[in-house]
Amino acid sequence: SPERISIPRLSSQFTLLPDDLAMTVADNLALSRALDILAEFSLIEIRTEKELTLEEHQIVSLHRLVGALARDRLTEDQRRTWANAAARIIGSAFIFDSSDPTTWPQAASLLPHALTTATHAQATGVPVEITCALLDQAGRYLTRFAQYDQAKDLLDRALAISRRAFGD
Repeated sequence: SPERISIPRLSSQFTLLPDDLAMTVADNLALSRALDILAEFSLIEIRTEKELTLEEHQIVSLHRLVGALARDRLTEDQRRTWANAAARIIGSAFIFDSSDPTTWPQAASLLPHALTTATHAQATGVPVEITCALLDQAGRYLTRFAQYDQAKDLLDRALAISRRAFGD
């Protein structure tokens, strides 16, 4: 999702990124320079926010048009690579346990990212297990908070993808 991208979360998962970006994200100085340049050209907006733990961290928002233009310039292989990286990053961070309220705030902040990532993953052929896991986690989260129609849609999508890949 183009809104509220957590830089610390991205930095902590740099090994899941394609090599060219992983090197930049792994180096705090290089990442800071890259973000400053993107912000200087108004391609992103950088904010500092406090989490529930009162810890400050950087949040980046990308204009939807900039994201669409960037995606349009990618080849199919590049789209698949980036969708796979995004799905792995969000999949490793989007952990929802209905019996553990400490997982709820992070799941809530990652839900838009999980939904967007699952859509791109499904469209580009990311491994079924990753896409279905994202849809399942998001569906369970929405079920817990009584958003049953949206949860059913996500869980039905996961089931349809699984059936196409593995049969009944």
